[in-house]
This record gives sequence, structure tokens and C-alpha cells, in this order.
Amino acid sequence: MKYAIVSDVHSNLEALEVALSEIERRKVDKIISLGDVVGYGANPSECLKKIIDKAEELVMGNHDQAVEDVALRDYFNDWARTAIEWTAKMLKPEEKREIRNFSPIVIDKKENIT
Repeated sequence: MKYAIVSDVHSNLEALEVALSEIERRKVDKIISLGDVVGYGANPSECLKKIIDKAEELVMGNHDQAVEDVALRDYFNDWARTAIEWTAKMLKPEEKREIRNFSPIVIDKKENIT
């Protein structure tokens, strides 16, 4: 099985589209997102939709969590905090609900091979 790991998209739609195109070209079986789908970039909604549609496993990154965990933002530098505050304003309630469903960790349960 071929896996693709996607991480730290940070709302960069153009980069995500290039990565997903390469993943498709390589005929990957399973995509795993290691988090930070949102933050910094101008396209949080679009990136979130693409990752949810394509990835089978979604891990919550600190930027994803900070969309609603306001206290976590205290650990961000000024630039990152400003970006995540903007992102939180841009995302719809249903998109935030999707982020809340991301896992804190993913464990791959392999079949017992004899």
C-alpha cells in the first residue's frame, strides 16, 4: 500500500493542489494529513475541503486547534496569532465543526499477517 503524508498546508491552496496532483500521478492508496491544514494562507476553506475530501486520516495540528482554542493562541508569535485569528473569522461554523473532528493522533491498525 502506498501512503502519502500531507502536513503544514497552512491554507496554501496552490501548494496543496500541486501536492495532490503529484499524489494522484503516483497512484497513492491512502492520504494522511498530519495537521495544520489552516493558518497563514488566504484559502482556509478551500484547503480544508480538499483535505477532508482526499485524506482518509486527519490529525489536528496546533493551528487547526487554535481556530477555536483561544488560549492556545497565547503560545503563537504575533504573526501566527494574527493569521489564526483571521482564519477563525473566515471559517464557517460547519467548517470549524469539521476541524473539531480531526484526531489528536492516528493509529494504523494493520491486519494480522501470518
